[in-house]
Amino acid sequence: MRKRVLWLDYVRALSIFLVVLTHSIEGVYALSREAVLANSTISKIFLFGAFNLTRHGVPLFLMISGWLLLSRNFVLKSSDADPNEKTYYCVDFWKNNLLRLLITVEIWIVIYHIYFMIINQAEFDFVKLLRQMLLIDGLGLSHEWYIYAILAIYAFLPFVAYVLNHIDLKNLVFPIVLTVMVAFVLPSLTTILNTHVDDWDFSKFGSPAVYSRMNLYYSGGAYGFYLLCGYLVRKKVFSKIKSRYLILISVLSFVAGTAFQWESYLYSNGYLIWYDFFTLLPACVSIFELCSRIQFRENLFSELITNISRASFGIYLVHNLFLICFFRYVKLNFKLPINVCAYCVVAFLCSWCLINLISKIPKVGKYISYM
Repeated sequence: MRKRVLWLDYVRALSIFLVVLTHSIEGVYALSREAVLANSTISKIFLFGAFNLTRHGVPLFLMISGWLLLSRNFVLKSSDADPNEKTYYCVDFWKNNLLRLLITVEIWIVIYHIYFMIINQAEFDFVKLLRQMLLIDGLGLSHEWYIYAILAIYAFLPFVAYVLNHIDLKNLVFPIVLTVMVAFVLPSLTTILNTHVDDWDFSKFGSPAVYSRMNLYYSGGAYGFYLLCGYLVRKKVFSKIKSRYLILISVLSFVAGTAFQWESYLYSNGYLIWYDFFTLLPACVSIFELCSRIQFRENLFSELITNISRASFGIYLVHNLFLICFFRYVKLNFKLPINVCAYCVVAFLCSWCLINLISKIPKVGKYISYM
């Protein structure tokens, strides 16, 4: 087994817990403006703060992939290999990573279909299952979008890695500035303007939307940029920034994001942070860079964290199935923040245990659990 990078295991374990917490919040809270404003002040503080915090999970996941994979020296054939560097072949990556991931996804699509057939007491629908397995129809799960995103990322990642490892980092300045403006600043500006659409006169300008027609989602958008940020951390691009400034950036970004959500619910239709909101990018980069500087010690706790890290994608695949059952059949009557924490912890532990059990099934366990 390749030697693990301990601090990445800690970040990955934290990230998957934040993802489970996100979906626990979405299942417990009614997120309409009227329902949120009817909650107590403490409940609203928890909602906006916790939701903002949990939105860091997926970007950190993507940055881990960028740190691990984009610095690899990918080649198409053996004649392109440099004898002085460790070489990775594109075909091997597609076979060992992309194909294996696709097999895991297809298995879980079948599991999801059977699961919903049972809990909804519906008949088996072969056509619907086939369309889902061909990635034509969605699954109706809040986490499924990331599955398709990571498949697309893995398909083209070796080419991006090849380019990054054959150019001077200074040449990235223009595409980085362009991506930040189009993928983060403009969507965030549109969101901010829309929260005050009743306060300002847009009659001379038309719609307050300021999206660019040059849509960077075709080239990775915000998600691809988080991968690039992980690569830049590995290349020590942010190493000269002092830790106290990184802490300040992450805290201020968190406060700004939390405050904006609160304001949007008070004065507009309500907005909960998405991954292209401008406060998430500096916060996630700062947190990731800070974690890379921490010297974690190997002990029993770190072994536990490593196990969670290895099981993280499996936990991602299964946790919503537990949450759906809990929300439907286990009704808690505590305060909403306590309900969220209870559902989250139990779903996380159940998912973790199940994935570890599945991974022990001979031959097929590694594909189902993706461990």
